[in-house]
Amino acid sequence: MSEFKMRRLGMVMEPEPGNPHEAEGVLNPAAVRGPDGELYLFPRLVAAANYSRIGIARVSFNQAGDPVGVERLGIALEPEADYELRPDGSGGCEDPRVTFIEPLQRYLMTYTAWSFHGPRIALAVSEDLYHWKRLDLLLLRRAKASNSVMWTTRMQAYSLPSFPIHRANRNLPCFTVRSFQARAPKKLPAILRLVT
Repeated sequence: MSEFKMRRLGMVMEPEPGNPHEAEGVLNPAAVRGPDGELYLFPRLVAAANYSRIGIARVSFNQAGDPVGVERLGIALEPEADYELRPDGSGGCEDPRVTFIEPLQRYLMTYTAWSFHGPRIALAVSEDLYHWKRLDLLLLRRAKASNSVMWTTRMQAYSLPSFPIHRANRNLPCFTVRSFQARAPKKLPAILRLVT
């Protein structure tokens, strides 16, 4: 039995009335501590026509230490690269995952880039969580993932597409660490060299 217990506290962030960037919702946030020790969220902001951006928000806490809301700080990534745009004007930067990579002294973000090629996993880097630089697609062929997971070792950073596993649908793809390392060892070191 786990010693962790979950307590539902309520809504921390919901669509802001009148904000066109959030007209269709805010969802799937990454969460990470910033260099200032504050907790930051990177939610997917969904505008009309499913046009998605990645926002930045700082979490506010009450005196008891419970999160009670957010302060919106702007946009981390907006569709600009060709692998994030669709010919009909839609597109997306979606479902981010952010990790601080200590040996690099940088934050890395994996996110879903949505273009006419479909969803693919992309990578961006930041020193301060406010300014992000796109690096490249992590997986060049169409990924059937909607998000990815980032973790670190002492010398390397890896990103692994993650998939929901549903017993009702055994046709969903599932990557293991071994299968991912077999597919992407050549591209990942080249991308990480761009970070430093």
